[in-house]
Amino acid sequence: MNTKKLLTIVGIVVAAIALFLAGFYLRPQYDKKQLSQSSLVAKSFVADVVNGKADDAYALTAKSLQDKQSKAEFEKIVATVKADKPELSAGQGVKSGSTYVYYQRASNLPASPAGSTNANFYLTLVKDGGSWKVATVSIE
Repeated sequence: MNTKKLLTIVGIVVAAIALFLAGFYLRPQYDKKQLSQSSLVAKSFVADVVNGKADDAYALTAKSLQDKQSKAEFEKIVATVKADKPELSAGQGVKSGSTYVYYQRASNLPASPAGSTNANFYLTLVKDGGSWKVATVSIE
C-alpha cells in the first residue's frame, strides 16, 4: 500500500472518530437546551391556564391537541382552574424519547368537587412547526 492511500485511510478514520466524539460531547448540551426551551413553554402554559388566559395558553398547544379539543372546550376547562392568586411550584421537566414531560403543582385554586384547592399539571411537549408546543395535558 502506498503512503498516499495509507494517509487517506488514516485521515478518514481520524475524522470519523472526531465526529463521533463531537456528537457524544454535544448531544447532552443539545438535550439540555431543548429541555430548557420546552420547560419555558410549559411554565408559560400552566401560568396562563391558572391565570385564566385561555387564548394565550391555547396558542401554546400543538395542532394535534387542537384537533382533539376546540378552543371553546379548552376555555371551559381553564375557567374551572382560574384563580385570583394562584401559587405555582418551580416545575420540573424530563426528556422522554423525542418529547419532554413536564410536571408542575398549582395551589390556591378554586375548590374542586372533592374540596381540594391544589392541582398537578402533567404536560407532554413536542416540536410542532419548529417550536415546542403542549401536546397533552392532564390536570389532577
